[in-house]
Amino acid sequence: MLVLDGQLIKNSKEVAANRPLSDFVASLPRLARNPSLVERVQTQVDLIATELQRVQFELPAGFEQLLFHPLGLQGNSKSPIAGQIDRLLVVSPFVSEKRLHQLSQQGKRNILIARPEALEQIPLTTLGTFAQCYQISPAANPEDADATPSTSTQAPLVGLHAKLYVAEAGPTVRIWTGSANATDAAFERNVEFLVELVGSKQQFGIDTLLALHDHEVSFRSLLEPFIPPSEPILIDDSLQDLAQAAEVKLLKFSLTAHVLLIEASDLYCLQLQFEGNGSLDFAPDLAVRFSWTRRA
Repeated sequence: MLVLDGQLIKNSKEVAANRPLSDFVASLPRLARNPSLVERVQTQVDLIATELQRVQFELPAGFEQLLFHPLGLQGNSKSPIAGQIDRLLVVSPFVSEKRLHQLSQQGKRNILIARPEALEQIPLTTLGTFAQCYQISPAANPEDADATPSTSTQAPLVGLHAKLYVAEAGPTVRIWTGSANATDAAFERNVEFLVELVGSKQQFGIDTLLALHDHEVSFRSLLEPFIPPSEPILIDDSLQDLAQAAEVKLLKFSLTAHVLLIEASDLYCLQLQFEGNGSLDFAPDLAVRFSWTRRA
């Protein structure tokens, strides 16, 4: 997780590096399913976008440069993971064959970390373009006994969630983190956002990130090598067609969310209501389940 602190200097000049972030925030209302925002909300969004142009962000300790990269907006379709790359680390829960092939061509002795169910769908020839492939060890997931009464109603945080790209070039390392998975959808169709940090290879390089420390838990100690199946596990096309049909049907509905407090508890109930006269009917052999996780 990346957290940035900054100070708004109202009478200062615009910070050019903040323009992509400001433009991204300003564009969000236009992406809403129902674009008719309350005037008060639109005014607040405009104010945030304007003030972001004059925020002096503090660089995390040890880093030299900070850059913002929106993806999927007009004029922002080019992947920022480019330029000189000697070696690349890709950490992504979900991956696609085409995007992995493109990333593997940048640098040598590259490393890939992803969810096993995603890696199982990638041909061995593509996985073989990475020097090493890892997954999160099942032993790294919390045990059921560790759950407390206050958290037992939440979905367990298991598996890999982070999206991280670490590129070494000489003595310098560039790190991108944000919402973009290593998939075609993320870099070619979706609206995503990445933040880039530039620092020294010695302090933030791949070997430093994946170093093992005696008697200490590190990121590397949570990983285990991915052993691919003899043949990629392919998803039944008929299941994909059913899922896409259900997705299209859901996207056509106008949804409103209502948050209700459950009496005598600190829990909330989220109700989704459909607007209009349409019906939400799915194929008889398709089961649909909605889930929502409360986060502190």
